[in-house]
Amino acid sequence: MCVHDKTGEQMAISTIWRRLSGRKRRRRSFYESSDVMRRAIETTGPVDMCLYSDDELRRVLETDMGALRRQAAAQELANRASRARHQL
Repeated sequence: MCVHDKTGEQMAISTIWRRLSGRKRRRRSFYESSDVMRRAIETTGPVDMCLYSDDELRRVLETDMGALRRQAAAQELANRASRARHQL
């Protein structure tokens, strides 16, 4: 097994060890990590809301800050209303 750096060169074991043990990562607080996760969720692609109940979808429409989640909830409610009309 070979490990390569960004330029495609093979890395020596000492270089690998230095990279793994040399960097001290700054510890993130709970609030910072929560904020990062919230932003990641808000910026994801299309959201599948088919498993949500109608009440949950309405709650998302009223309270959620993410535009994609609100849009997906509105689309799912519209799809359900359309299906209900066709079944009558």
